[in-house]
Amino acid sequence: MKTSFAIAEALLMACFASSALAQEPEGLPISAQLYTARDAGTLDQQLSVIEKTGIKYVETFRFFGMPEVPVEEMKASLAKHHLKLSGTHIAFSELADNLPHIVEYNKALGNTRLIVPA
Repeated sequence: MKTSFAIAEALLMACFASSALAQEPEGLPISAQLYTARDAGTLDQQLSVIEKTGIKYVETFRFFGMPEVPVEEMKASLAKHHLKLSGTHIAFSELADNLPHIVEYNKALGNTRLIVPA
């Protein structure tokens, strides 16, 4: 599993290593889904992998009872790795059950996009 992850990381770094690549083509940020780095270890390790690629934006995810990272911890982790949140992938059931909290949480992180995966 770690070998395939290392290959994926190398490919991402090769694709995004050029500083000439626009981070916001036509106003939309190029983002990495945090899910793609899930095998890297802790949240800090996952964000570090994404930071190394040169990507400046990340999309978090929460599905099926995954614990929520406290807002201040998430803010600190994003700041440490020079990343901005550009979206959150979240299960429809979470939205249905906890919409006011989810909106408040994401506003606190500066996120304006909630994405319901297929």
